[in-house]
Amino acid sequence: MPRRTIIKVSDHALIRYLERVKKADFRELRAYLGEIGGIAVDHGACSIIADGARLMIRDDHVVTVLERDMETRTVEDYLGRPFRAKP
Repeated sequence: MPRRTIIKVSDHALIRYLERVKKADFRELRAYLGEIGGIAVDHGACSIIADGARLMIRDDHVVTVLERDMETRTVEDYLGRPFRAKP
């Protein structure tokens, strides 16, 4: 039996598939995550736990969602030394 080719799928195509085929309502989901993220911002937090996941907030935006127990990394983690911003 011949081997089948597997190609890459763009994020755009994946989102459109979820919207149009699986009927995922991204507007509703975005509003929900925005409301949850707003609670974090209102309390001066940079993350919040919701539905068993950690929403990470930067500059009043939910920027990623992590599994609740995933460790977050800092600039220092990547550099292996303390980070000091240049003036």
